[in-house]
Amino acid sequence: MTDLSWYKGLPAHLFSSSVPHASHDTMFDTFTDRLRQIISNANDEAERAGSPSIDIDHLVAALCGWKESVAYEMLLKLGVKPKAVLSAARSRMPTGFKATPRGPLPFSEAAKESMPVAVAEAKALQMSYTGTEHLLLALITRSAGKTDAPFPVAHADAVAALTEILNDLPGPVALARGDSAAVADLRQRLAAIEAILAASTTLDRTLLDRAFGALAGIDTEQLPAMLQHRIERTLLSINRIAEEFPDARDPARALPATALVAYAYRLQQIRRFADELATE
Repeated sequence: MTDLSWYKGLPAHLFSSSVPHASHDTMFDTFTDRLRQIISNANDEAERAGSPSIDIDHLVAALCGWKESVAYEMLLKLGVKPKAVLSAARSRMPTGFKATPRGPLPFSEAAKESMPVAVAEAKALQMSYTGTEHLLLALITRSAGKTDAPFPVAHADAVAALTEILNDLPGPVALARGDSAAVADLRQRLAAIEAILAASTTLDRTLLDRAFGALAGIDTEQLPAMLQHRIERTLLSINRIAEEFPDARDPARALPATALVAYAYRLQQIRRFADELATE
């Protein structure tokens, strides 16, 4: 089979192409796809309110309105009612502006300043990615002591809630004792890709179909948090290539050279995952 049908087996939440790229700065390179989705949702909140920029309340509303995030889980553990916070945030949004949606809106100064704080929160917790949970911690940090704080909770309590959530996932200690079923499955898939690549000297449609087919149906939700985010970002990037080059899904058409180069780069990323897992 040479129609690149592997993409049908990827997690559905990876198929959104509406996430705005706030910056090409390396700081944003650490953002998980879920955090980028939150920013996209905040952009939508700002557009609906007619705001000329994404502000704190738009980020707050986005965090409280999307259940598929670690930040949402943290709020529930902290006893915060996301719907109530969402309603309050929307009531505070200024109205009367007429924003023209032409792609991503700019960040307000307050929202922009929250981003490096989120990165700093991730680094303080010794995490290699910046996720929705770190943006929540940043907003809690920046609003500490304010009477109108959107999240009236203590930073220490929020970190404790996050720790509890992460402790429920297989972590590096668990991996040292032995692979979880999901990691063992991933190892097998990566080994299969290595074998496919080793047996070929050219990169073509058939090879791509076989290589990426080994990733179809992977259960990223069961992977350790850091590995999960890295794999998901790579899978999302692979899907975006297929979206950018529609011919990639048509077996009757040749793949553009630029698409082959893009796919080759992603395959190298996957190979690095295999090398890292092999050394554990």
